[in-house]
Amino acid sequence: MSETATERTVADQAPATEAPPASAPAPTAPATNEPSAAAAPAAGGHSYGASLAEFTGEGDGAQSAARAQASPDAKFIEWGDLIPPGAAPEEVFARFEEQLEAVEIGSPESSALYQQMQAEFDPAAVNPNLDGQKVWLAGFVAPLTYDDDIVTEFLFVPTFGACIHVPPPPPNQTIMVSVDRDDGLTVEDSWGAVWVEGTLTLASTSTDLADTSYTITGATSGVYTDF
Repeated sequence: MSETATERTVADQAPATEAPPASAPAPTAPATNEPSAAAAPAAGGHSYGASLAEFTGEGDGAQSAARAQASPDAKFIEWGDLIPPGAAPEEVFARFEEQLEAVEIGSPESSALYQQMQAEFDPAAVNPNLDGQKVWLAGFVAPLTYDDDIVTEFLFVPTFGACIHVPPPPPNQTIMVSVDRDDGLTVEDSWGAVWVEGTLTLASTSTDLADTSYTITGATSGVYTDF
């Protein structure tokens, strides 16, 4: 039976011994521009807002060693490849820095503030060269829809806790992903770093958690194991 994220608590994402899963703000945004709660460590020692390299303890560019998890015909990309020149989000995060530090994460005020920030980003700021290409990318999950205990629809984001514990990334750093149940993620698997492979298209969508500029449908997914 399918179930949306609004019908589950966030706590359902994590194993019994772990904190709720998540993801976080765009990797190009300075850490000082995230709300103070983003720097607080989650269970397991991971900080909300951490990039893939920070979460795994790898150095920058170490993702290249994960190519073994990608299909031979898939283009290996990283999150920066989704951003066209001149569209980095630092200015927006800087403009909202004081307000972000003043609100409580998860409060109605923070949700309203995140919506204001989303309105500042340009959903058309995308990389047209990736449209229609089969890609492989590693990142984090903000679940939207479940089929029993399998996540079948989710927002794919570059940082841990985004859209849940810290502000959503810009639309060009957020991908709407749909998978068949057989290719979905368990609740436990969705808590950490994962990979997604499929055909990337330029298509804007809007959800209760964030707006997206890209979609991947008919995707396959799995746990990112290169650490």
